[in-house]
Amino acid sequence: MQNIIASKILSSNGLRDAVMDPAVVRRIPKYLKDHGISNYFIARKTQNTAQKIGRVISGKSELRIRDYEDICDALGVPYEYFLKD
Repeated sequence: MQNIIASKILSSNGLRDAVMDPAVVRRIPKYLKDHGISNYFIARKTQNTAQKIGRVISGKSELRIRDYEDICDALGVPYEYFLKD
């Protein structure tokens, strides 16, 4: 699992603080739209604000692995789900 994620990160000061590849980030909003899931739902499940989730999934803020894992957990999808090319 860590090897799969490691191949999709841009920089790292430690694995959970690593920044995900923007190509991975772009897949998340499509999934949310296709499944009728709101930023607010993700925010509640991840204990973040809807604004933070919105900035992250729109690419305005970097997506850290720890946040990526929280989003996947909230959606009930495996961590590898958005990593597929």
